[in-house]
Amino acid sequence: MGKQILEILTKFQNGTCSDAELKLLDEWYHQLEFNNQPINNQTINDNDVVTFTESMLKDFREKVGQGVKIIPFYRQPIFRMVAAASVVFVVFFGTYFYLNKSSSKTLVNQAIVKKDFIAPSSSKATITLASGQVVALDGISSGTLIANQGAVNVMKTEDGQIVYRGTSKEIAYNTLYNPRGSKVISLRLNDGSIVWLNSQSSIRYPVAFVGDERHVEIMGEAYFEVAKNLTNKFTVASNGVTIEVLGTHFNMNSYNDDKNIKITLLEGSVKIIKGEETSMLKPGQQAQVASKIQVLNGANIESVMAWKNGFFSFNGTSVQELINIIGRWYDVGIVFKGAVPNRQFGGQIAKSANLSQVVKVLNESDLKCALLNGILVID
Repeated sequence: MGKQILEILTKFQNGTCSDAELKLLDEWYHQLEFNNQPINNQTINDNDVVTFTESMLKDFREKVGQGVKIIPFYRQPIFRMVAAASVVFVVFFGTYFYLNKSSSKTLVNQAIVKKDFIAPSSSKATITLASGQVVALDGISSGTLIANQGAVNVMKTEDGQIVYRGTSKEIAYNTLYNPRGSKVISLRLNDGSIVWLNSQSSIRYPVAFVGDERHVEIMGEAYFEVAKNLTNKFTVASNGVTIEVLGTHFNMNSYNDDKNIKITLLEGSVKIIKGEETSMLKPGQQAQVASKIQVLNGANIESVMAWKNGFFSFNGTSVQELINIIGRWYDVGIVFKGAVPNRQFGGQIAKSANLSQVVKVLNESDLKCALLNGILVID
């Protein structure tokens, strides 16, 4: 694996990667990120070491986002406007990735030439089984068995949900990964808890909970409806933050490119732990966690849950958040050529809208933009 990754990285630097190689590279990088492994002289497995040159590291980090530079933004009043039928409300926004001339050229060469980016119509999620085998879920028919994990069956139901059925005394872990440009996918754990996973998000979980604690780890954004169990607490860990619950409904947003981890409680109660600091949440409250835990009252639940319900919802949303949301959903590179508008943003847009519809509205709002060689370029 290590030799193959090194060869692909070299192609990546030269701008000669195929689509399949780019996908493999993205999945490899995601797994390193999920396991908090550094991108340096990285051990791929017990017998294989990949050595990076400094120029390769710099090029790779910039293009996958680890080295992306974001222009500062400033707050101004929220703008809202009514748009086309498929777009309920549309926001004014500006986004950009920092790209110098050489890296911009490389990205254009690698991009698929498209006139439009349609909204994701299916899930591109994968499951990494305990054996290390990666299963692409979109290639499996609904209502069929995906795999056997010991005494536990992994099923794909008629509505596309991934379900774990059975019990086991042996601890084995699976990872569900939902990439960029993929629809929301739901997962039913063996205790009956349900998790909805947003795009560019992962959850690592045991195929069956063993002992008196139910523990999972996430990256990205997930909504939980935890099955009540008064004796076995349910814990969720992400980026140094742990949530403890017995049975409740909550949303956790912990994307690495957002400055705060956000936990929003819809029902029940949760305990949030960050280092030595703890805090309890009541329904309707949101915790924003950076170096400390800040609890806010009157969370906009509709806005928080819009991603699961088929909408983008912007409520005082910053430029950086918009960059991340649009890029994750359409899996599109975005270049902002001028100064970033100094605003916050408000409104809603149906996630079924194609990117061209967003482009049209942006142009009507005097933000000149176009899809060029698979990149959204904003003047």
